[in-house]
Amino acid sequence: MKSLKLIFILCLAVITIAVFTSCERKVTNETTKIVSPGDAKYVGSETCQPCHADNYADFMQSGHPYKLNDAVDAQQPGYYPFGDLEGPPPGMSWDQVRMVIGGFRWKARFINQEGYIITGDDASATTQWNLPTNDHPESEWVGYHAGQKNVEYKCGPCHMTAYSPEGNQLGLPGLIGTWEFNGVQCEECHGPGEFHAEKPESFAMKIDRTNQQCGKCHIRGDKSEIPASGGFIKHHEQWNEIFRSKHLALQCVDCHDPHKGLHEKNPNRAAAIRSKCESCHFDEAGAYEESALPHEGLNIDCIACHMPKAAKSARSVAEYVGDVRSHLFGINTDPDAEMFNAEGNLANGYLTLEYTCLQCHSTKDKEWAAAAASAIHPVSHAGASEYVGSSTCATCHETIYSDFVKSGHPYKLNKAADAQQPGYYPFGDLEGPPDGYTWDQVSYVIGGFRWKARFIDLNGYIITGEDAEATTQWNLPTNDDPEPEWVGYHAGEKNVEYNCGPCHMTAYNPVGNQDGLPGMVGTWEFGGIQCEECHGAGEQHTQDPRGVQMVVERSNHACGKCHIRGDVGDIPASGGFVKHHEQWNELFSSKHASIGCVDCHDPHKGLHEKNPDRAAAIKSKCESCHFKEAGNFAKSDLPMYGEGVTCLDCHMPKAAKSARSVATYVGDVRSHMFGINTDPDAPMFSADGKSALGYLTLDFTCLKCHTDEDKSWAAENAHNVHPDENSPIGPNPDGFTSYSQ
Repeated sequence: MKSLKLIFILCLAVITIAVFTSCERKVTNETTKIVSPGDAKYVGSETCQPCHADNYADFMQSGHPYKLNDAVDAQQPGYYPFGDLEGPPPGMSWDQVRMVIGGFRWKARFINQEGYIITGDDASATTQWNLPTNDHPESEWVGYHAGQKNVEYKCGPCHMTAYSPEGNQLGLPGLIGTWEFNGVQCEECHGPGEFHAEKPESFAMKIDRTNQQCGKCHIRGDKSEIPASGGFIKHHEQWNEIFRSKHLALQCVDCHDPHKGLHEKNPNRAAAIRSKCESCHFDEAGAYEESALPHEGLNIDCIACHMPKAAKSARSVAEYVGDVRSHLFGINTDPDAEMFNAEGNLANGYLTLEYTCLQCHSTKDKEWAAAAASAIHPVSHAGASEYVGSSTCATCHETIYSDFVKSGHPYKLNKAADAQQPGYYPFGDLEGPPDGYTWDQVSYVIGGFRWKARFIDLNGYIITGEDAEATTQWNLPTNDDPEPEWVGYHAGEKNVEYNCGPCHMTAYNPVGNQDGLPGMVGTWEFGGIQCEECHGAGEQHTQDPRGVQMVVERSNHACGKCHIRGDVGDIPASGGFVKHHEQWNELFSSKHASIGCVDCHDPHKGLHEKNPDRAAAIKSKCESCHFKEAGNFAKSDLPMYGEGVTCLDCHMPKAAKSARSVATYVGDVRSHMFGINTDPDAPMFSADGKSALGYLTLDFTCLKCHTDEDKSWAAENAHNVHPDENSPIGPNPDGFTSYSQ
């Protein structure tokens, strides 16, 4: 009997542990393919607390839940975690105040019993309370739209949970819209929690790590502009700023823990930063330590200069010091550079020396700062090395090197003596030279790996032939078009220079002529994109691999410096297709602009259609994030899913062309715009055909296969591709198993 009781107790303990462990499990988009359906109800952050006690405790010390507060709560001592509220505004009583806007860190405004923001009776009224800060320890009352009547509160989209623009909260005419809860609560980011709270193992909450999630509130106007006023960037514009910076490919959550607060009085403030600047910029950090200037010894860190308080929420401390840190990062050291446009209403997308240097050196000028700037990061560790070649890397990095030589990068420019050899290219030999030429007349071959090959003569000029009928470009066979062909390239033109060095070479220098050949514009260390073009010169690393690290740059700018054409804000087109090597232009125009190239691609592995390891080149598929859409696609009544049509076929069609098109709407390079405009009248390109408009149209997504139909037909059927958007997706719904593995 005792043994039975013991077994019962042990079983009960195991069940209890299993239940509580399951509540504490880590739920991520990568491992959990179940979401709360659209008809779940909101239950409030307090419901999240029992299972997520640590996250909840951190969250309540952040500013998110205090964006709007009932006045009866806000006036209570201890309501705000780091200081009590002063109020109500002078001349008013708490009975006249219905709600308080903010009050957590920078400022508080007050809402009257009709829902309007309190502004006072005349132009001298002071109704906004600016909180004390470390930089400005005295609180103060200032005016806000002083004397204006009936100023509506319409900040709901960013200050509330489950905001709807329809109606008036509590029936108050001054409150625009309605919402479930005041402030940005757990469910504003993670979705309604009713079903998850009832059955956490069957319904996972939404976890969106993209910059769009944070950026929907940390933005003002169009994200490509940075609104400014009074000599400072306006507040809550971090997404505008980072969108214009070189850190665009980073996610907010790469550096920030969204549950933890950065209030200067928060004892856990340091834990809110997941990754510091020097985690990636270790070379610059090392150089900074070696600087002859005293900054490092004075504990002046990266953010003092690269994230100065160039934005203002409540008040400025000095001429060039606001109260919110900028997220522009880059510093323009030209003493004549201006931080803002002539009107002063937009920032120019970089920091200038008055905001980075003169904030402290207030008795100096920008010319002095420009002269001193070069001494801050005096040593470039990578620059001190010599280039050693990719074959040297292969000694230690054999597997990566083996993958790398099966990608297209090292074959951008090849010596003719090598390129003509059988087996030089991993997936097929080169045909050549052009008709009428011998290999003795060819010095280099451009490409030849996947799409096409062009040839360079002994003077460094691209071979174009003697007349307009000449065919000197060889288009390689592909799965879509298995017959190779010779076509013209600038046929008959003379002395066409080879000026593709910046993107086809390693360690390119625009000065001089490689090998002394007049047609070769610039010089370089190695032909092709070799290891050191991305990772920096390797000599010192080979001598001291643990002491000297190579560059590891994961931002889109590392890839985008070559996978671009012209201005990143434009998508050049020609002949009814996007031009090739414009993936960064396309991505920049899409909703995926904040995703890093290396989030989806392994940069060492190749996507050649004959590469047996091709699948491994893709680190993350569409359904890894878009599992709900993938599940709905699997349940579609249309036969596409059963016929093997994938996300890529529609959302990444071959709308770009490198060598040749296969059909009217089929080129040979996949698009990276992703979004589909289902308006049958939407054009893919500008009126002159020179630019794509930033989205895919139905002719390139549907009519490439349904050649007998038209765009109106496609528009009518488009909504059936991802049907039933609000249906619950269980752990193994029919037809969805492959996505949940």
